[in-house]
Amino acid sequence: MSGTFNNWGNSAMTFDANTNKWTATGVKFAAGDSFAFVSSVWDNATASWNDPSWDICYKIDEEGTLVFAGDPVWGGNNITVAQAGTYTVSLDLSNGDGNYSFEVTKD
Repeated sequence: MSGTFNNWGNSAMTFDANTNKWTATGVKFAAGDSFAFVSSVWDNATASWNDPSWDICYKIDEEGTLVFAGDPVWGGNNITVAQAGTYTVSLDLSNGDGNYSFEVTKD
């Protein structure tokens, strides 16, 4: 994930192969923070995630539906969090490409 909450850096998510969900827990958002789901690559040399690659990016459309927003589309809107707090964010890939969904749940 990358957004205003982390200065558009990289916050890693954990993948659960049983549920096909990526999850980040303990994410601290201020009211009005926004983010997108972006791809990153693990760097073995530094034991950290590289900066986000925006080629694979998911944002939302005008109806709030998760949409592909990376190259060559470069569309979509960032996901905005209305209320400050600590959240769990999940990206659900279980329904296949084009049917992905997400949840932002206040802890």
